Amino acid sequence: MRALLPVAALLTLAACGDKPAPPPEPLKGGKAAPGEGIRHMFYACADGTKAQASYGRNAAGQANVTLTFRGKTGQLTEFPAASGAKYSAENLLEPDKLLIWWEKNGEATVMESLLDDSAKPEDARTLTTCKLTAPPA
Repeated sequence: MRALLPVAALLTLAACGDKPAPPPEPLKGGKAAPGEGIRHMFYACADGTKAQASYGRNAAGQANVTLTFRGKTGQLTEFPAASGAKYSAENLLEPDKLLIWWEKNGEATVMESLLDDSAKPEDARTLTTCKLTAPPA
């Protein structure tokens, strides 16, 4: 039994190493008050850009994300998605364009579409894809 104590101590110390904690999950559902339960997430994108998304709820209690992407920051509002979570904002990157942030399982697709009555969802153009990464040091 005494021979096992040093081994147990070493295993305990090894568990306290520099292993990073997994990132928090984006806020989904729930009854958090505005400003509570905000999750700050960081993404590395395929086009070399970085994105930061802070998931939470607006004053009306609707899920939203504050997105910083390509040097611009804005608040996107959630809209129905068959899978994952979709958010959009008008005129964030360019005038007369709708920006769409579609996040699912730590990956996001950034799309844009014309703000036009004739625009169809299938006309949305993918700008880049992004993957969840660790926060900057």
